Amino acid sequence: MKVTIKVPEELINKDSKTKREYYIARSHNGKVDILETKYNEKTNSLTFETDKFSDYAILYKDTKEKEAVTPTVTNKETVKSESKKEVKKVKTGDNANIIGLMMLLVSSMFVMVFVRKKEN
Repeated sequence: MKVTIKVPEELINKDSKTKREYYIARSHNGKVDILETKYNEKTNSLTFETDKFSDYAILYKDTKEKEAVTPTVTNKETVKSESKKEVKKVKTGDNANIIGLMMLLVSSMFVMVFVRKKEN
């Protein structure tokens, strides 16, 4: 059976710098298959063939088109423009937990010393 469905408005690609590929996933008896899908840009519809009554989902994958790097010539030297990404360092820990544990350790040691003194 050949099925054609209209792509919902929120799934239509509106970014000219991104290429979107659509797929149809079929879930039947606990098994998921990706079906061969054809996208019609004029009607914003997907067409696929199936032989089962199952659950279907629209999937898509976006790929950004790379911007062309144009070399510029300065003093007979070729210089390529590069875009550097900003690297952010992530704080991986918080010292408050360690300080709290150290205070707990010291206070428990004091308690152990006073309990032993009372026993003797």
